[in-house]
Amino acid sequence: MKILLTGCTGFIGSHTLDRLIANGHQIIGVDNFDSFYDRSLKTANIAAHANHPDFELLEADLTNSDTYQKLNFLVGDEPIDAIIRLAAKAGVRPSIENPVGKKAIIDRQPEQSGDVPKTWADVSKAKKLLSYGPDISFKDGVQQFIKWRDQKINF
Repeated sequence: MKILLTGCTGFIGSHTLDRLIANGHQIIGVDNFDSFYDRSLKTANIAAHANHPDFELLEADLTNSDTYQKLNFLVGDEPIDAIIRLAAKAGVRPSIENPVGKKAIIDRQPEQSGDVPKTWADVSKAKKLLSYGPDISFKDGVQQFIKWRDQKINF
């Protein structure tokens, strides 16, 4: 299959890319290399596929209309069989404060019937389809995150 994968250099996108290439798919990856994360991290995420004949990277921003002209050129006459959209503004705070280059207007409303006060992620589908699953306990993961955060942010 020929697949368009957006957000291909991020953590989830690059692991998705790994699996798709391993399964023999042709991939057109799109990423804007947002500066929220160091470029070298994203480059390292896809380094194994940089010269793979079934992978083509388009460094472009999906909020820019020129990107779609570039995609049309890359795709040519061959149709895309599937699109996996993983592109997103990096980081929760920037996503809320400035999602597409404009200041967000946040209008907090009271909870509605059906709103869920707490949720937990379910990775069972990712485990089934991608053979992906956490390799660290939740408790150890939280402790490692706190240690990392404390090293990066001076309180």
